[in-house]
Amino acid sequence: MRNSEHARSATGAPARDDVEAAAAALSAGRDVIIVDEQASSECIGTLVLAAEFATAARLSSVIRRTCGFIQVALTRDRADELGLPPLADADNGRPSFAVAVDAKTGITTGISAHDRAHTARLLAEPTTTATDLTRPGHIVPTLAHNSGLLESHGRAEAAVDLCRIAGLRPVAVMCEILQSDGTLPDRAQLLDIAAGLRLPVVTIDQLAEYRRRTAAMVSTPSCRLPTRYGTFQAHGYRIGDVEHLALVVGDVRETTPTTRIHIECLAGDALLAQRCDCGDRLHRALREVAESGAGVVVYLRGERGLHSLIAASCPRAGESDSTSDEVIPHPANRRQYLDAALILGDLGIECAHLPGGDRAVRNALTDSGIQILPMSAQAPFAHAAASR
Repeated sequence: MRNSEHARSATGAPARDDVEAAAAALSAGRDVIIVDEQASSECIGTLVLAAEFATAARLSSVIRRTCGFIQVALTRDRADELGLPPLADADNGRPSFAVAVDAKTGITTGISAHDRAHTARLLAEPTTTATDLTRPGHIVPTLAHNSGLLESHGRAEAAVDLCRIAGLRPVAVMCEILQSDGTLPDRAQLLDIAAGLRLPVVTIDQLAEYRRRTAAMVSTPSCRLPTRYGTFQAHGYRIGDVEHLALVVGDVRETTPTTRIHIECLAGDALLAQRCDCGDRLHRALREVAESGAGVVVYLRGERGLHSLIAASCPRAGESDSTSDEVIPHPANRRQYLDAALILGDLGIECAHLPGGDRAVRNALTDSGIQILPMSAQAPFAHAAASR
């Protein structure tokens, strides 16, 4: 979507309206379709229902419209309270499941719509404890990061966050939608399904941006930071459970600042791993911004820790350290780039030069309302500064 405040869905409604319509439907006990357009090359539609409103009739309806693999999304903290550890660490964007459960009482076999609805409601009930559940069972808990879409861009996080936006307990029944022939519908087919069922549709991107725009972003007092490239003003930010840093030179409000976005990489930034060029990129960014006279380096934390160390520092099987010099590329992370857009907005930056920014960075920033100008262009900021 472009410019979230003005972006429009396929139905013609502004993106914010899509989120709020979906939240209103969820709080009224209705189903909602969440669309994941970042899932490899596929568009995945997930039917979502607030777990506290689960009934036999509603579960039967969900099962008829979907693949029938009923999951209940809940936060990792809540799963820990209920004694539901992950079966395995999730990777490559795949969901993290806990052991399947049933309610200990109030059900028979556990497989019927009545029994699964009862178990789903039990998982949403704040007074439920680990002893109220039996394992294994017929409801699969899917673990969402505690900060939801502020932390990870997954379907479980989207379902949990939609419950939060709706003012409900952050526990959701979810199941992927299939067509009658067992194939995944594309976006157009999902919209047709939603129209036929009169269900609201919202994308994970819309939910993520809504959460970021409405989340509390905590900033710390700034301080001077002398470096080999010059002195920066350092601003700390906390978004969800992640802390980021903005290093500013000059007055970024009154001009079009040179802006560089850098994602933390333990292997490249700190250890100068041979197969990673992140450290070189960081130093180049600091030098370019310092020499520009007015700019910012946004240092995003939270993704490339030990995983980057393993990927970039260890040679492949059959390689020696001396031959394992191929640079390992790091995939773009839209969620973090949306955090960068929030930070730039807090610094008063509405237009920016972005030397070296790849398409994912540019798309995330422009989607959030930040205009990217060529290096030769200068934006008129006097009226914007005066209005603040």
